Amino acid sequence: MKRALATCLILWLVACGARSERPQRTAIDGSADPKTWEVVARDPNTDEPTRVRDPRSGITFVVVPAGSSPMGGKSDIDGPVHEVTISEPFLLAETEVTIAQWNRYDAATRGSHPPRVTPRDEQPMSGIDWDAAAEFCELHGYSLPTEAQWEYAARAASSGDAAPWRTRERLEQHGWVYTNSEQRAWPVAHKAANAFGLFDMLGNVWEWCADHYAAGYADAIPTGKRTDPQGPPAPPDGATSLHVIRGGSWLSTPAAWPSDRQYASVDTESALIGFRPACAW
Repeated sequence: MKRALATCLILWLVACGARSERPQRTAIDGSADPKTWEVVARDPNTDEPTRVRDPRSGITFVVVPAGSSPMGGKSDIDGPVHEVTISEPFLLAETEVTIAQWNRYDAATRGSHPPRVTPRDEQPMSGIDWDAAAEFCELHGYSLPTEAQWEYAARAASSGDAAPWRTRERLEQHGWVYTNSEQRAWPVAHKAANAFGLFDMLGNVWEWCADHYAAGYADAIPTGKRTDPQGPPAPPDGATSLHVIRGGSWLSTPAAWPSDRQYASVDTESALIGFRPACAW
């Protein structure tokens, strides 16, 4: 609990201030069906797509296979380790949404001209509250990943010494954390990808998940509902809405990865929090 409180305090300290006024956005032109998108890579054995690119957003998605994986950890906020099954393949963006991709979305949905892309624009977009991230996903036909999808993709069937989080040295090969980040965000995809081909699942910025947060991990993943779990229900009206964030950031110290898990208020706009879209396949 001390770790959770410390992280929440840090998130509050780096928040961008009052919640931004949300602009009225228009529809996005083009097909939301991923079967019509550009195929970037195929499995050499089956010729099935393994990566597809949405021409509307410029985001490349990885096809994450179905399967089962451990989930959880040892702390009071991570909850007990248990097995979760993802029953269908799904798409997950290969990186966190970048500033350039956000600017492209902003221009497409507000009718303005996109700003000039600079090297900084390949850094992850942050300072986005949960509603803004969810709206980005909704207007494209995406979604925020469930927490189960996120951790399953982060683990990527890795275990033992092969796991990216096994040692500090391996973690630093895969992510920007406190010990190697110089206390700032970095352009995406400059560290090694995990076994599914996903970049920056650990470090750089925390990532919003679709799930609400409820005290006690077992509350979020009830017994008997560990196939494609959706997390706990929304809190009652008037209660503070909290959402799970995963993955750590450039300010995080090496810990029990990838089970490192925190939460933030729905209206948090923090330099430490970004997002990564998912999509049905």
